[in-house]
Amino acid sequence: MTRVEATIAALISAALVATVVGCSPVPPAPSASETSGPTPTSTESETPEPDPVAEPLSIPDCETLLPVALAKSAFGDSTEFLDETVPTEYYPWYQLPPVITAISAVTLARSCWFGIPNSDGAFSFLVAEIDPATQASIEAALDAEGFTSVAMGTVTAREAEREGDFSLEAETHLFTGTVWILVDDGTLSVSGIVAGSALDALRTANPTLGL
Repeated sequence: MTRVEATIAALISAALVATVVGCSPVPPAPSASETSGPTPTSTESETPEPDPVAEPLSIPDCETLLPVALAKSAFGDSTEFLDETVPTEYYPWYQLPPVITAISAVTLARSCWFGIPNSDGAFSFLVAEIDPATQASIEAALDAEGFTSVAMGTVTAREAEREGDFSLEAETHLFTGTVWILVDDGTLSVSGIVAGSALDALRTANPTLGL
C-alpha cells in the first residue's frame, strides 16, 4: 500500500506577523464588482448513476440447448428428445459426493434426456447455475477422480471416460461464469458435442453475461 507522507508547514511567529501587519498599508476594501464572480457549480446534489444490475441467467428449453438434428448426427439417426427430467434427481455416471450434493441443491437448472426410443441407447445432460464455492468443490472432486482439465477462454472443461458394467461411460463438465454443464454419454466425442451445443445456446440466450 502506498504511504502518503504528511508535509509539515513552517510555523510563522506571532511577532513577525504583527510586524508585517503594523508596517504595511491597509489595502482598500474590494468593491462589489471585484468580489463578484461566477458561482461554482455544486456537484454534491447530482444523483450518481446506479451501478449496472447483472441480468439473471436464462436457461433455454432442452431442444434449444440441443437441437434434435444435432443429436441425430452425433448419436444416431433415430435419436429423439425423450423427456425433461427433474434437475435435482439427475444421476451422473460418476457418483462423486460433492457432485451429488451440488445436484440436489440446484434451483435454476434444466435436465434433459435424449435417446433412441425402445432401446438402451440414451444420454442425458444437466445445465445449472451454481455459486463459486460449489464450483470449487465439484472441480476438486473431479480432479481427485482423475478427470482431465483444460481451459478455453472463459470456459474450464473437465472430462473422463471409463469402462462401465456394460459399455463405456463418458462424462464432460463445463464451467463458465455461474454456469455448470454436465453431460453423460458413452463416448467423450458425443458428450463434448452436446456440452458445446448447450454452451452455444446459453451464450445466445445470455449475450451480456460473458459466458
